[in-house]
Amino acid sequence: MRWLAVVGGWMLAAGIVHAQAGTSKPAPAQAAPEVFVDEGACPFECCTYRTWTPRAEIAVLERPERGAPQIAVLAAGHDIQALDGHVRTRGVPFHFTQALGDDKPGDVRMVYTYQGEGFFRTWKDGRWEEAELAFSPYGGTGGTRCTESAHCVGYLERELQSEWWVRVRLPDGRTGWVDGHAGFDNQDACG
Repeated sequence: MRWLAVVGGWMLAAGIVHAQAGTSKPAPAQAAPEVFVDEGACPFECCTYRTWTPRAEIAVLERPERGAPQIAVLAAGHDIQALDGHVRTRGVPFHFTQALGDDKPGDVRMVYTYQGEGFFRTWKDGRWEEAELAFSPYGGTGGTRCTESAHCVGYLERELQSEWWVRVRLPDGRTGWVDGHAGFDNQDACG
């Protein structure tokens, strides 16, 4: 009886493996998220969280969202500690016009956080990947394509829409949130 249970269990397992390997279709790729919050991201080459200096007065908010209550104002020229942050980005389709790695003309990836030097966090086939797309969203082309034709592999359907929120420590020890693009010196560790 024990032997029958073992053989029956083995046959059942073999049948499941066979069904999975032979007759089932691959699971459909998970859809790309509409909005992605990239925790810890610092969205350009050499970007770093450390002591920053505001170039003008900057509002400090209670939460990382537009319209949140203001809890303080950073004075221009007075150092502040940038602790960490995140980038919240709406995905934008990137259309390939040239082959690049596994991508071929006509392929589309969803693009999110810019990471610097032409690299982006992207979504392809249900998973996150870093991809070099050979342009900067901060470039002189409206941020949707590269300008050096020898390196161009495609274009964004529209400009990236992202918010960069940075958690800062105030002189009295409280923490709050600022817009990372508000105007600070010393964000770039490369210079």
